[in-house]
Amino acid sequence: MILLRFRVALERVIALYDGDLLPSCYEDWIIPKREGLRQAYLNALERLVCLLEEQRDYQSAIQNAQRLLLQDPLHETAYRRLIRLHALNGDPSRRIASLS
Repeated sequence: MILLRFRVALERVIALYDGDLLPSCYEDWIIPKREGLRQAYLNALERLVCLLEEQRDYQSAIQNAQRLLLQDPLHETAYRRLIRLHALNGDPSRRIASLS
């Protein structure tokens, strides 16, 4: 029950993020706030992927790992996790294809 609530909370937080805060504003004060929100979003995605993997909801975990990589294409841990998720999902041929 607690994990379900945590999953729902993470999914809500992720759904609320609509991109960078005031992307056309370059004032000094906004940069740390923008980066903080972006990092919180990435952390929520990463935690959700881990939780979904633990719950063996591999397809949802794969989708969220791909969302994470769209936002942070240099996130090496997410690539490794995505490869593992494809293997766990019984689709080893997609392991490498997901990297392109």
